[in-house]
Amino acid sequence: MAIINFKEIPEAHGNGENGLRDTFELFAENFFLHLGFKILASPSRGADNGKDLIVEESIQGKLDVSEQKVKWLVSCKHKAHTGNSVTPDDEKLLLEKIKAHDCDGFIGFYSTLPSSGLSNIIAGLTGNWKLKTKIFNAENIETPLLQSRSGIELIERFFPESFSKWRTENPERAKLFKNGEFELKCMYCDEDLIRNNSVKGNYYLIADLNDFKNIVEVRWSCNGKCDDQLNKRNHQKNLTELWDHIECKATPITYLMFVMEIINKMQNKSYVFSDDAFKNIRHLICAIYPLVSRNMTTKEQDILERELMMRSIG
Repeated sequence: MAIINFKEIPEAHGNGENGLRDTFELFAENFFLHLGFKILASPSRGADNGKDLIVEESIQGKLDVSEQKVKWLVSCKHKAHTGNSVTPDDEKLLLEKIKAHDCDGFIGFYSTLPSSGLSNIIAGLTGNWKLKTKIFNAENIETPLLQSRSGIELIERFFPESFSKWRTENPERAKLFKNGEFELKCMYCDEDLIRNNSVKGNYYLIADLNDFKNIVEVRWSCNGKCDDQLNKRNHQKNLTELWDHIECKATPITYLMFVMEIINKMQNKSYVFSDDAFKNIRHLICAIYPLVSRNMTTKEQDILERELMMRSIG
């Protein structure tokens, strides 16, 4: 599903305020800078509707270490507000423009799709004139931007509403602690349980089999093999584990419920932690906290509903 709503950028020749009418061209310029292109000529307004954007791409050969430079003529057409395709009437004299600017190829930078007629004309530039061509549309403009922090910052700058919706569904771990502080690594294989702004694995309250309120250890591990290996000797030691998925406690509301449950059970003596167990439960709480310091995603809302349902059943 598309992330960016290109209607956030004003129409190129609409009745918007001065300074906003070329926003799509400005976005295109920043887009190509983000991809590593060099800007040779920026768009400018004039009687001929302004000159096109001209960019230079440096291509490093895999066998030949020398760089090849490709000079592109870029045409920006912003029709997202009408949804109309870009037609041959919008791109008149393409070949003449490419030759006039001494370019090696043509890039169509469009917020909608080219019509079939225009697509055929562009294909002819390659087939008949051996020119390089590339079309960027709403979908493949978005893709490279989502692959890096600088690209995401570009989305935030030009599409603030789209960015806000995307960030809600793709939350970033809050930077609250120093690097290496409150890491959460599997206690069996030492693998990080928190990766890419999410957490996977289980935690275990290891209790005395004869008195469940006595919590002698708190552990965490990966799912599956590590889980089995970490806890396989519990019953030999007259211990049992109370466990849950860490990710089920790593949403804003379920995290708070988890912390309050620990506090309440300590207060009413339902849990009595050993010193080591208390140290580890504090570490777990701190390690999860940066993951929950923001809005809930749709998936997390589903997790919350399941948690609440299970509590009502229990």
